[in-house]
Amino acid sequence: MSDNSKKKKGGLLKKLLIAAGAVFVLLVVAVIVAPRFIPWEKVRQQIEEKGSAALNREVRIKDLKVSLLSGVEIAGFKIGPAKGHDEPALVSADRVVAKYRLLPLLWLQVVINKVELVEPKLFVGKDAKGRWSFADLVGAAPAGAAPAKPKPMTLPISVDIDSVKVKGGALSYRDASVKPAFTAGVEKLDVLVKSFSLSGALATLKVACTVKMDGKAMPIEAAGKLGVNLNRSLVTLQSLAVTIPGIKAAVGGEITQIQVLPTMNLTIHAVADLPAVWTGYAAFIPAGVKGMMSLAGSATVDAKVGGTQNKLSLSGTVVAKGVAVNMKDWPGAFDNLEGKISFTEDTVSATDLRFMSFASPFTFECQISKLGLAKPMAFDYRKFSPKGKFSAACPKLVLDKLLPPPMKLVGGKKAKPGAEPPPPPEMDFRGMIPKGVAIEGDIRIDEVRARKLTFLKEKVNVRIMGETISYQLSDGSYGGAMTGTGKISLGTYPIQFEAAGKLTGFQIGRFMDDGLETFVSGGSAGKGRIEGATAADYSVSCKGIWPASIKKNIKGNALVTVADGKVTKLSFLKTLGSVLKSDVFEHDMLFKSLGGHFTLGGGKADTPDFAMDPGTVGEMGLTYKGSITLEEFKLKGEMMTKFNPRHADEVMKGDVGKVLFTKDSAGWAVGYWDVAGTLFLPILTPSTKHVGDKAKAAATQQIRNATPAATNALRGLLKKKK
Repeated sequence: MSDNSKKKKGGLLKKLLIAAGAVFVLLVVAVIVAPRFIPWEKVRQQIEEKGSAALNREVRIKDLKVSLLSGVEIAGFKIGPAKGHDEPALVSADRVVAKYRLLPLLWLQVVINKVELVEPKLFVGKDAKGRWSFADLVGAAPAGAAPAKPKPMTLPISVDIDSVKVKGGALSYRDASVKPAFTAGVEKLDVLVKSFSLSGALATLKVACTVKMDGKAMPIEAAGKLGVNLNRSLVTLQSLAVTIPGIKAAVGGEITQIQVLPTMNLTIHAVADLPAVWTGYAAFIPAGVKGMMSLAGSATVDAKVGGTQNKLSLSGTVVAKGVAVNMKDWPGAFDNLEGKISFTEDTVSATDLRFMSFASPFTFECQISKLGLAKPMAFDYRKFSPKGKFSAACPKLVLDKLLPPPMKLVGGKKAKPGAEPPPPPEMDFRGMIPKGVAIEGDIRIDEVRARKLTFLKEKVNVRIMGETISYQLSDGSYGGAMTGTGKISLGTYPIQFEAAGKLTGFQIGRFMDDGLETFVSGGSAGKGRIEGATAADYSVSCKGIWPASIKKNIKGNALVTVADGKVTKLSFLKTLGSVLKSDVFEHDMLFKSLGGHFTLGGGKADTPDFAMDPGTVGEMGLTYKGSITLEEFKLKGEMMTKFNPRHADEVMKGDVGKVLFTKDSAGWAVGYWDVAGTLFLPILTPSTKHVGDKAKAAATQQIRNATPAATNALRGLLKKKK
């Protein structure tokens, strides 16, 4: 090539460079100067008008600022609800900012410095007819036509964003097609993403928000790595740490087909600190339960989540360690749950759960199906209808921890060392158990011990049908047999229960002896008072589950009889014997039958016909008409006692006996009494209906001259009642 040619080409290249430089300068000048001549206010108005017409909704932009050199800023953006609908705006934002770099566009690369959304809000809902709030925007497919599949989008250029920030965002959902309307959403949504790219590179993600459901709130935080590859339609999650009250979770995996039908392949490892869970979920706990119980222990969850929103696959395990439910009045009642639970989207199963370590632990097995989680978008808790069976067994259950301290009796009355605390509020379970639940199981306990009380061969069949729990039970304790049925209604407030049953061959004496030692301080002094085989037929109902509520609200009827037994060691009879100077009261009182009908209500048990029939073997008979309070076992009523002709003269030989007793036509010595005191220490006084004033005064004097013990027991009780 000649020097001339080289010079010509060099001059041409120089000219081209100068021309290119001039064009670039002109472009820069145009970018800087052009916006000054563009009527952006007109553009804003055109966007509002055209957008409103296209969407058939109000579109509003309060302010629009555009810099072709650096970015766009929009203030007061809103797309309103469909016309005629009374609901929040579909989309709104206080401010939207996008800042980009201009030069990388020359190399088909979009580099955005910052995307910022301030208080963005999105509303999705259904009206009373079940129509979605966005239905008018997507349109309806022709009848019988399959829904159109979205086409995946690819980008011919790369997109990188240095920072994406969302501040104070909110997502809200309202379903007015159900009654009452269901609301849920996300508030206080803050998101920060750094070094984000649509080519799959991992970006740093940080999210904080508050999830609300029916007005109750729960905070959530997440931080980790996020990758998005738009061309491969792939999202990658790496070491994503999620924190909600009391629960820390690590999430990893992929979501594919994000532009068509997102398909998950995720692993989750979570650890729950149950005391912190109980505190953190306080807003979701019913008022009647809050403060009455707490949780202890921990649980570890490992799960795999796959599939789509239309067909989810789920599997995993929950391992419980030291889990306990601590009741305020019964601390440590249900403690130390240990074992593993396996689950899928449709089943929950356990083969060796163990709990209640203070006893020989319960073993528990269950299989519950039809959880309905395979289609999460169609899941409705109120229509939740799992079906299942369970079984629980325990060789020896010791309930000492659950019992209140023994009651102290002073002078026949319950001791009150100080002001008693008010009864706890009743638990409210209304709406907590879906009506479609159907679970049945058996509980078998070989031996139940509550201090001295011992129950054997306990078998209970339980059926949970929605908010109703029913049961059938059998028992073989104290030489007898018991069968019963019951129903607990959780859909009412307070909780209501009903029970009915029969009892045969029950050795009442052994049971009462053990009961006295269990519930009454010093109760062993009252042992051995009665013997005999008991039969009972009862039916009761009540509102409430706490002892105070039961004593106040229980209602029902019972027939209780004891056959072929004896009564002994009755203190009031010994006192009476010392006054009458008769040893007949020192003998055991044999009887053919003892018992009567009882009516429960108003905090007491009334009996119109409680009687002891001596038959041909006994020396004494009696009838009692009156009541026994359920709070302190106080007695109030009238009693008739009679002694057979063999002992009538002995009972009536003294001056007091002549006053207190009269002979009937069959030769029995009959006396009438007013009854007070308690079931454990009854106090009898001569009935004012049957003893005249002069005779009563003479009897009073005779009693005062008797032994000091008798005088102390009956002093002042013979005064005429006003």
